[in-house]
Amino acid sequence: MRPICAHCAIEYAVKTCGVTVAVMFASGRPYQLWNADLWYCSSCRQEIIGGFADHPYCVDYQSNMEAEFAKVMEHKRTNTCGPVYLVYESCRIRDAHGGIFECLPL
Repeated sequence: MRPICAHCAIEYAVKTCGVTVAVMFASGRPYQLWNADLWYCSSCRQEIIGGFADHPYCVDYQSNMEAEFAKVMEHKRTNTCGPVYLVYESCRIRDAHGGIFECLPL
């Protein structure tokens, strides 16, 4: 089933099949590279990224990550091979007193 817009209660439609999602460590170093699709609501125009592949096509521990990420950034710079989205990992935790701290992935 396709994603549904919570605001409009209609199914999202695929806007762009084949976008690249680069999941980045908070430090700016690439962690994973994924293929996915860009979906949109035809009523309110909200966009989401979904339809991810079963697994990333490149992960930080692989020897070709640097070269693959360079290709992704070149595609982003030249706007070739579909859109590229950089997603930064981070998390928020609460301490015992209710304060919020940012924690950075290793």
